[in-house]
Order: sequence, then structure tokens, then C-alpha cells
Amino acid sequence: MLLSDYIYLTRRLLRDANGRFWTNDSDIVKYVNLGRDRVVVDTVCTRVNAVMPVTQGQEGYSLATNVLPVVQALPAPARNIMAVLGVNFIQTATLFIPLKRVAWSELNRALRCNPFQGLPVAWAMQGLGEFFIAPLPPGPNYTIEVDCIYLPNNLKDSTDVETAIPDPLSELVPLMAARLASYYEQDKARRDDFIINYEMEKNMMLASMPPFSVSNRYT
Repeated sequence: MLLSDYIYLTRRLLRDANGRFWTNDSDIVKYVNLGRDRVVVDTVCTRVNAVMPVTQGQEGYSLATNVLPVVQALPAPARNIMAVLGVNFIQTATLFIPLKRVAWSELNRALRCNPFQGLPVAWAMQGLGEFFIAPLPPGPNYTIEVDCIYLPNNLKDSTDVETAIPDPLSELVPLMAARLASYYEQDKARRDDFIINYEMEKNMMLASMPPFSVSNRYT
């Protein structure tokens, strides 16, 4: 999918293929990129594992400073880390220990009131931009694996290729872009139609390829 394809399909949904109302593609491009972000949020389609070093005695790690450069080097077309879903402490080349996710208040109470160095057992987010692990890493040569979701780089030129959102999930982008265009146009009727169709198409797609699964739904 090219950006030009997104623009064309969005205009068709808006019944403005000839550009009579939306005379400037730049507005449509903004809605397309906002729509791409929403598709990522809803489908978790840009989920990756980033293996990054930890510093001895350091507990806090920034998504922008520590995690994002690692994801970009995979390479992945990432401009921001949206969320962290899990952290594994890599004790040896064959031993990846999943850390328990806890609330920040619990990590602070149980493991930070008297900081000590040892193999990390838990992690927690503080706000949206930084996560903490505890106990403190005991040496300089350890790494962690961060299971995260990234927001993709914005498409700018009409020939830019979609490399973050795979087919057929990319087909959802024009529906969300058209919904956003109708939202800012204050056309409530069409806005509601677009979100209904978006949710229907998204749910049908994810029914065949759910982003999350469990081994036993009864446990």
C-alpha cells in the first residue's frame, strides 16, 4: 500500500475523488497518519521484541531514550514506543526470565524502599514514558528483552510505502482516516457510519488472526 493508495481510498469513502471539497491532499495525509496510529492501537500489529542492555545499579529506563533506538535498529519504521507489554531478564544466552508486571505503587513498596542489587524479578511503568525493574541489575553485562508496540513513522510523499501495518490490516486505515475527516468536518452522521464499519471490518479480521491468545480460555 502506498500513501497515494491511502489518499485515493480515503477520498472515495468521503465521496470526494475529484478533490472538490478536500482540495489539498495535505489534510487527507494528516488523517491517514492519524488513522494509522489508531489501527496500531487497535490491532497491536507493530509488536516487536527489543533486546537492550541494562546498566548495573540502574532501575529506570526511558522508552524514548533506551527502547526506541533499539527498535529503530531492528530495523522498524518507529517514531515512538506506544506501550511495553512485557520484560524478560536475559540471565544467560539460553535463560530468558519473564519479569512479573506489578503496579508502580507495589514495586515502590516492596522492592524500592531498601534498594539492593540482584537478579530482577519485577517491572512496572511509571507514567507512560519510563519503566523500572527491580531488584537493581547486579552486573554490567546483562540485557533485557522488551516486548513493545511502536507507532510508525508518518508517511509524507505519495510514493511512500506502508511498511509497518501489514495487509489486510492496512485496509482499515482509509476507514479511520475518513472517520477523522468527518469528525473534523463535524459531519456526525457520516462519522458514526465510518466508525461502525471500521469496527465491523476490524473485528472480522482479528477474529481470524487475534493479536493476543491464551493457551486455555478457562484458566
